[in-house]
Formats: sequence, C-alpha cells, structure tokens
Amino acid sequence: MSNMKQIGLAAMMYAQDYGEILPAHYYYLFPGNTNTRYFGFYDGLGPYTNNTQVYVCPSSSYTTTSWRLGLPNASGFYGESMTCSYGVVVHHSHFTNAGFGTGMWSYNGYGLELSLLQAPAEKILICEMGTHMGGNPANIGFNTDGTPMVMDAAGAVGNMRYRHNGMMNVAYADGHVKPIPQLKTYVPLMR
Repeated sequence: MSNMKQIGLAAMMYAQDYGEILPAHYYYLFPGNTNTRYFGFYDGLGPYTNNTQVYVCPSSSYTTTSWRLGLPNASGFYGESMTCSYGVVVHHSHFTNAGFGTGMWSYNGYGLELSLLQAPAEKILICEMGTHMGGNPANIGFNTDGTPMVMDAAGAVGNMRYRHNGMMNVAYADGHVKPIPQLKTYVPLMR
C-alpha cells in the first residue's frame, strides 16, 4: 500500500504542476523516428517518485527491456520499458464496442484532464497488474458481457493482480488508496 500511495501522490503532484492533467499513458514514437521509445506514465511520474523500486510490489517482480528493436536504448532513470507491478486501464475501442465506456487513460496521446472525471473518489487511477496496462475487457478481468472472470489460484484475473490474500491495492483519482476484493463491476475503471 505504501508503494501505491507514493505512485498515487506522484500522479496528483504531476496533475497539479500541469494544469490538472495526468501524464500521457503512452505516447508512441512511430517507426522511422530516430528517437528511442515511447513516453509512458512512468516517465511522467518519475521526477515525483525518483525511485524505480516504488513500482515493484514486494509480492511481485519487474524487468526492464529494450522497447524498440533497431533503435539505441534510451539512457537515464526511466530509459527502458518497465514491466512492473502496477498499471493503468487505458481506453481501447474494445471498451466502446463492448459498451463499457471510456477507460481512464488514453492509449496514445495526451493525459486525462481530472475535471472530466465524475466521482473521482470512486474511480481507480492505478492498480496492481501483471503489465503496465489493461486495454480490453479481458485484460481488466471481465467478459464482454460485463460479468467478472474467474480469479486463478495466484490471484490473477486478466492483467489484474489480487496479490494480497485475494485483495488488490488501488489508488483512486482523488488520491486515497485502499485494498479491494475482486471487482464485480468494471465501472470504477471507466471515466
């Protein structure tokens, strides 16, 4: 919970510094570009957390890898793509097509304006995942009809991770953090 609290506070500080707008989840540098890789929300929050270990749950692990083959690896603190313990729910057409709504983070481009959120105390900003994002109903633990998927013995439901005795730590869009049981509705993950 301490890690999640620090990440949630970093998101709130970033938003305060940038006109109440969250960092981009993902800003892809398209093929042909000579830059190294995409900009991710880890990069935006990096100056506020200043520690890669805050992205690793003691009950999990992470790795770093080169993101785009054929281009030089980036340098610096957040220079590589991180597979870590926490992620965000990004908007994909899968959500709209299934009638779910709009994910909290945009897949590519600018970050979300916090003023667009309805009931921020009920909206999950960052949660425990097995990857940096969930981008379709199955990734966030739901069938396309909106019913929850079955949790496996390790606490995995899609990309969501309920690592702590069937509970998942989450940071809400108003800044508070708490552990929750398996989500039975996807609504807290949508704008």
